[in-house]
Amino acid sequence: MTGVLQTHARQYKIAIDQLIFNFEIQETEWADQVEEKPEDGVYIHGLFMDGARWDRENQIIADQLPAKMTETMPVIWFKPTVIDPTAKAEADEYPAPLYKTSLR
Repeated sequence: MTGVLQTHARQYKIAIDQLIFNFEIQETEWADQVEEKPEDGVYIHGLFMDGARWDRENQIIADQLPAKMTETMPVIWFKPTVIDPTAKAEADEYPAPLYKTSLR
């Protein structure tokens, strides 16, 4: 992920410490369905939600289904974005942690 930010910073001559990722959930379910790469950032697949799910119909985070602890996510676009310390989060933005486990 740092490499993606470094590439973006070099391409646009921006200091890497001024960049963060914004995310956009795609309607595409699988990586092999993606037809072209994004102009900036990367598409990620293989992530899942633990204790919640992505409601594909309403495009929102929803409660997990009964007896289902994890749910796969569609393809996600990780978009490098310049940090604006004066800006407030947009209404459709939801700050959430992303965890990497030692199992992978």
